[in-house]
Amino acid sequence: MDISLWNASVQRKLYALALLVIAVLTVLVAVGLAVPYFLGRRNDIIIEISTDKPVYRVNEVIQIFLKIINPTNSTIVLHFSSSHHAEYEIIQNRNVVYYGSDGVALEILTQITIPAHEMVIVQDFQHKPQDYFLKSGVYMIHGLLAPLMDAPNKHYGDSAFIVVSS
Repeated sequence: MDISLWNASVQRKLYALALLVIAVLTVLVAVGLAVPYFLGRRNDIIIEISTDKPVYRVNEVIQIFLKIINPTNSTIVLHFSSSHHAEYEIIQNRNVVYYGSDGVALEILTQITIPAHEMVIVQDFQHKPQDYFLKSGVYMIHGLLAPLMDAPNKHYGDSAFIVVSS
């Protein structure tokens, strides 16, 4: 058998396995079996983290989106005590391997307004290899909304999974 055909076959199988792992982990998060203990829930907003794709190559830039969805019939205004609105963590084997934020925060009152039944992208992060090199493996990405003025001790967020392969 030609080695290049064998390599292509193995790569397809590994890619399919990676997608299956992501699907299973996503279901566990969706049903509440793998939700991180520190993430709170609110009835009036939905926090969603996503990436531009589920599988990446080593040294590839990872695009991370943190969104707030307003499923209600009313406009919602979220108040923050600084210009800092979002952050993310990359976790492997229950260890935080990288923490990223939306930059330097100014200590000023800010707000985000989300119209009824609409979605707002709070932050569009680009995780680059020079930020922190990700080796091959499965990673969980936590997207976190910065503490709100009406709930300073709660963290609202969501998790997504990615696979990095060589």
